[in-house]
Amino acid sequence: MKKKILAIVCVLVCLLMLCACNVSIGTDENGQTVNISSDDIDVSELVEDTATYVTNTYNITNDFENISVATDVDDVILLPAQDNVCAVECVEDETRLHTVEVVDNTLTVKNLVENFESDGSGLATTVTIFLPKDAYKNIDIEVSTGSVKIENMGCENLGTELGIGDLMLNNVVASGDFDIEIATGSITFNDCDASTITATTSLGDITGSLLSGKTFTATSALGTVDVPENSGTGTCTLDTSLGSIQITVK
Repeated sequence: MKKKILAIVCVLVCLLMLCACNVSIGTDENGQTVNISSDDIDVSELVEDTATYVTNTYNITNDFENISVATDVDDVILLPAQDNVCAVECVEDETRLHTVEVVDNTLTVKNLVENFESDGSGLATTVTIFLPKDAYKNIDIEVSTGSVKIENMGCENLGTELGIGDLMLNNVVASGDFDIEIATGSITFNDCDASTITATTSLGDITGSLLSGKTFTATSALGTVDVPENSGTGTCTLDTSLGSIQITVK
C-alpha cells in the first residue's frame, strides 16, 4: 500500500516541480508556445473526500507505560492532559472506527485494514492522545499517510515511521533513542534531545534545535547541510535525499 501511495506522490511532486518552472509543453494551433505553471492546476481537485466523519472520545482508565499507534490514514497528535485524565479523541470515518485499548502495559491505537487502498475518502481523520504523565517508556508510531506532532513529552525511546507526512517534535526528550524514518515529509525538532538521534527522509527538510551537543553525521543528496561542530557525548545521524538540513544546539 505504501508503494502505491509513494508512486502517486512522486507523480504529483514531479508535476508540481514542472509547473513551478513554467514549463513549455508544446504549441497551439496558431503556432504559439503553450506553457504550464502552478497557477493552472488545482491539486485539491485531484482528490475528492467522500467520507462521513464522527468524533469519538475514548477514556482510558487502565495504567500503561508504553504507547503504540498504527494507522493507515491519520494525523496523530500527542499532548499533555490538562486535567490529568487520559483520553484518545478520534475524528474518524464512521465506517472505519479506531480500536483503542490497553494491552500488555501499552496504550494501543489501531486503524489498519488489510490491503487498504484509499479512494480519496477518509483523508481528514485525526487521533489526539491526551497523556497525564510527563514521561513514558517507549513511544512507537507508524502511519502510512498523515503527519505526527508530539509536544512536551518525555520517554525512554521514540520510534516513528511515516509513509507520507511531516513529523514535528516540540520539547520532546528521550533518555535513549530517537529513531525516525519518513518516506516523504519533513522533520522538525524544537528544543528536543535524545542520547542517540537517527532521522531519515527521502523527500523533505530536517530542521530545528537540540538541547545538547552531538557528534553529527549529516548528508543530503540535493540540498544544503548546516549543523553545529561536534560536541557532547551523543550522536545525531541525519539524512535526506531531496531536502536541506539545518540544526542548532541551544
